[in-house]
Amino acid sequence: MRASGTGREIRESRETAAPWSVDRWGRLIAGLGVLACTLLALLHDPRWLYGALFAGLNLIASALTDCCPVHNLLIRLGAREREDLFLPGGSLRRMSALPHKPATLSALISPAEIRDEVPARVARRSSRIERARMN
Repeated sequence: MRASGTGREIRESRETAAPWSVDRWGRLIAGLGVLACTLLALLHDPRWLYGALFAGLNLIASALTDCCPVHNLLIRLGAREREDLFLPGGSLRRMSALPHKPATLSALISPAEIRDEVPARVARRSSRIERARMN
């Protein structure tokens, strides 16, 4: 069997391929989750079907509420919305015009959230300890 293109043609097709939007990534993750859970249910234990059920319910809930935890996570990791990637006519925007969003831990949790959350946890823990001592 012969390859359909040379190395140069394959490289050029990869460079001109449309980037994946957050919606496309989300559909891939949901599909892989359902497929993996179904295969595990067939090959290992039928209780894995609960995972496929959870994925389906999450898709229905996100369609009804327009809020999806996977979508929010992918945005924080640097995935881009379809509107940021494509022009209204459907053609691809220039990639140089798109801001680069690095996928870092600081994109998931800001230092301000850490600074505000840690003292609150310590205060809650110390108040629980004091109440336990009084009882």
